[in-house]
Amino acid sequence: MSRGPSRGAVRHAALALILIGVAWHFWRGSPAGLVLAATVLAAHGVAAALGYWWLRRRLR
Repeated sequence: MSRGPSRGAVRHAALALILIGVAWHFWRGSPAGLVLAATVLAAHGVAAALGYWWLRRRLR
């Protein structure tokens, strides 16, 4: 039974959404693209920090 997507798949999905958001901003001139990119980047950063904290706590 799978526990979820691999870390590589999550990273690639986050990178794709960031690039889509930036491209959307440049193509349409819409700030919504930058909001999408910033939101995904922030969520990915928070998830990485929580994962790092959890791993350090677990390895103690």
